[in-house]
Amino acid sequence: MNPEAEGPSELDLVQAKIAQLKESTKVSREPPQATPGLVFSMGFAVIGSLMAGETFGRYLSEKAGNPQYSLVGWVLGFGMAGLAVYQLLRPYMK
Repeated sequence: MNPEAEGPSELDLVQAKIAQLKESTKVSREPPQATPGLVFSMGFAVIGSLMAGETFGRYLSEKAGNPQYSLVGWVLGFGMAGLAVYQLLRPYMK
């Protein structure tokens, strides 16, 4: 009995399946396209961060009795907004 006459062996079938899986899992190198959803997400992230910073600054100012603590909230809000924008734009930077 000749094993080559019977057709592909199990090893050949496994290797073909592995090659097929490798092809199907390849990641596209193209960056994703910017969409209106990204723009709205960035807007909400920036506005939300600034509002949270302002609220935290007012809270600190009222508790401490010093109005300069509101600047701490603004700085934290701008920092959070910068981080949020960076997180949203990171896939486009590659």
